[in-house]
Amino acid sequence: MIDAKKGKVSLYVEQSKLYSEAAVNLSFKCKLSCCTLNRLNGGSNCCECFPIGSEQSCVAFAQYLVVKNALCGNPLLASKSKVSSVGCGSHNDEFFITWRVKATGSAIRKSIGIALKNLNPVKLYTIYARLVKEVGGKAKKEEFEYASNELASSMKDVTVLVIGNMKGDKEVVSNMVDVLEKKLDPQTVKGGSKPNEHVNCDHSSHVELKVTGWKALVIHDYIMAKARGIVPMVCEKGLLIPLKQPQWDTISGKIKKQTKDYTNLSYKRVEDNLGAILGHMATSNCILGANDILSMIRAKLKAGDVERAINDGLK
Repeated sequence: MIDAKKGKVSLYVEQSKLYSEAAVNLSFKCKLSCCTLNRLNGGSNCCECFPIGSEQSCVAFAQYLVVKNALCGNPLLASKSKVSSVGCGSHNDEFFITWRVKATGSAIRKSIGIALKNLNPVKLYTIYARLVKEVGGKAKKEEFEYASNELASSMKDVTVLVIGNMKGDKEVVSNMVDVLEKKLDPQTVKGGSKPNEHVNCDHSSHVELKVTGWKALVIHDYIMAKARGIVPMVCEKGLLIPLKQPQWDTISGKIKKQTKDYTNLSYKRVEDNLGAILGHMATSNCILGANDILSMIRAKLKAGDVERAINDGLK
């Protein structure tokens, strides 16, 4: 792992020859509503709610749309940036925008620079107004100002993680972050009013597994592999299973018996590169933010760690 920090930007590069494209994860800490963000992102509608954090989620999603458009909004932009597969997500109080890009230093630096330059949520009211109405809220300028100021403040500490076959050393990464830090200049506005009209979530028809970070990732993937047709929804502090408790008890009881064989087959042979592989997967599939992935890489996971996490999480 190579890292460098300058001002508001921390850059980490996990070099791996396994991938011809680099996965980039741009993250910052903020509290959102995963239910609202998932609805905007075309995910599962766990409930028709408008909980606390929905306004911030609409601003965050508007910010993602602007970054995505700047990176690859048309064929010409995509051909210049060498970027594909742009996505976003939120988990463990971290919002992240992710993309895949050609694994050269110049292409990676250019794509990150474009993203950072476009991080300015106070300019997104028109997009926000459409989004907040789409999820059942009201477009109020003063509430937008409050939510966008919160996100802009969070952007004073941005983490960018790159996983892929990027060549370079500490000096290269340090020079890169020196250039990139100048691109980030989120503005705030005076005023704003804290939103207070919300509808709490109703997850009575779902089972919630209280798992976060890399444990949420491996459990999510295990359920997808062993209980096909069940798609867990990644939330702020866990996974939502679209089943009622009795149904889930029956299914989880069956799949818990297969964890040892599964982890030996799927994880044991790649333990030396497990952090980079899981990190690349989590970024490409928009499941974890950069800080959770960094913690996972530093933990140097083994197959036995994954087996224990799955067993514990399925209880």
